[in-house]
Amino acid sequence: MVLPVTIGGRTFNNVVNLNTPAAGALTIVSATGGTATLTTLATAGQNQVVVSTLTDTQGNSLFDTGNRRYICIGGLESHTITSIDGPTRTITLNGTLLFGHLVGAPVFTIKALSYQVAVVDGTSTLLRDENLGNGPQPQAEHIENLQFTTFDGNGNPTVNPPAIRVIRASLRARTAVQDPELKGTDGYRRREIASNIHLKNMGITP
Repeated sequence: MVLPVTIGGRTFNNVVNLNTPAAGALTIVSATGGTATLTTLATAGQNQVVVSTLTDTQGNSLFDTGNRRYICIGGLESHTITSIDGPTRTITLNGTLLFGHLVGAPVFTIKALSYQVAVVDGTSTLLRDENLGNGPQPQAEHIENLQFTTFDGNGNPTVNPPAIRVIRASLRARTAVQDPELKGTDGYRRREIASNIHLKNMGITP
């Protein structure tokens, strides 16, 4: 992984960034999305790759030399883009490839995705921010609480970013209106869900 990365004016030092960009928030740096693949054989030692497309299905840029300059090739190694030749779809990297990659190998953009709960127009809301300049975007309303607990490979709690292998995300939502038949509480029904997220490729140097 090409760490640290600077995306949207923020620098992220780890794959998992706890309490970033605010207390209780979480930012994950990962290779995600995109539909690009290699169209020519890429051999170890070269510093250029040719991709099938430079845009997604909506015409948005997948790669550039700004916030989208970090890429992952074949899920095996990551690099920084130094230049792009549009007509030939040739991407020049800041270093040489460590591995060989076959035609059709996927090429991903490395993104920094931030999640947090904040009050928007008086409503507690789950927000997601890709740190590309559009700011936090609402994902779900009436989300009261979002907690992240991190574990190492042995299932022990840890806040040491390089040791994190599993993230447990717990989310609590409530109804938008009160239920008059619900006695002994504030009248709102609540539901809490939790999910364990197993991080891929953690601990791999490239």
